[in-house]
Amino acid sequence: MSMVPNIFELDSILPDHIKRVQPSNHFQDVFASAMQTGHSDIIHKLCNNADNIFGLPKSHFVTTCERLKVPTVVEMLGVKDTLNPTYSIWYPFLFKDMRVNMRKPFSNWKPLSQILKVALWGQTLLADAYVQHGGPITNGQRWRISAVTPGCIAWAAMLLMFLLSPDSEFPGNGTGAVLKILYCSAIVAEMNKFVFGHPEKEKSTSGMAEDLTAQIDATLAAMDAVGLTNDENAEEDTPHPVMSPPGSPLTLDENLADGAGIPSSTGQEQGQG
Repeated sequence: MSMVPNIFELDSILPDHIKRVQPSNHFQDVFASAMQTGHSDIIHKLCNNADNIFGLPKSHFVTTCERLKVPTVVEMLGVKDTLNPTYSIWYPFLFKDMRVNMRKPFSNWKPLSQILKVALWGQTLLADAYVQHGGPITNGQRWRISAVTPGCIAWAAMLLMFLLSPDSEFPGNGTGAVLKILYCSAIVAEMNKFVFGHPEKEKSTSGMAEDLTAQIDATLAAMDAVGLTNDENAEEDTPHPVMSPPGSPLTLDENLADGAGIPSSTGQEQGQG
């Protein structure tokens, strides 16, 4: 993922003597390296705590585990055929009781909050009755986080899917090493732009828009309808799969949306100690 938009967003916080060297290749290389290191650290901590986040054995999240052979994980992802898997951005684990109800996206809020706790405030915050006393500065303190944005929620949803998937590495461009799913563009960017932002559709990448627009429009309609009904026992919805194996529009490199404005990570293996 391009680092240039992120670099130039630093204008508001950089001191003048640093701004003078900002356009240099050296500054961009140092900044990109530091940002990738930070993202890798977040991914590493999430992998180490995946058993607590999902309530599953730690052995399910080591690199040698074939997660598509674990029935519980398959159910969480909503995969119907493990030999020819397809994936939806609205996978069951995002919903309360794993019942896909498009009126209430992200209703399984606790795992999402745990992802953000680890990323922003550190993995020790997952411990029961933990009270922070001193210690190193956290990302939340460094970035002066005071509220959770829609982008944070979409990013956490994307990372939940990555942790459950067969992928064990998450390169800087956001493309899964095994499934070749464009995690950043296919999940985070679409949730941000369509669910939370209502942009003009013609500005979207054509390949992804063709696959995702119908499902996103259905989601928006369902969210609008929530004001008309609050039935917890509403019939389960089944979104169409929108992410496919290599070669589909969603996994082609030319459809990778640079500058999505969300965290990314360099390669990081799951379950490393």
